[in-house]
Amino acid sequence: MKLAMVAVMMAIGAYNRFCSVPRLVMCWTADNAQWDEASSRFLWILRADSIVFLGVLVAAVILRMQTPPVHATG
Repeated sequence: MKLAMVAVMMAIGAYNRFCSVPRLVMCWTADNAQWDEASSRFLWILRADSIVFLGVLVAAVILRMQTPPVHATG
């Protein structure tokens, strides 16, 4: 579960790097009217990434609190 959430975070990061940030730069330098839409989308993605990150932290805490299984000696 934790690895799946980390994979989602990586996908969100790749989307930001290759789609959101270039769009923001284009809107910023061109003083485009689409700046509000691009910036609100970027903030929404950052919030989603933060929520997934909190899920990773919670999963790590839960996994850390569990005791390892007892192996039967045969």
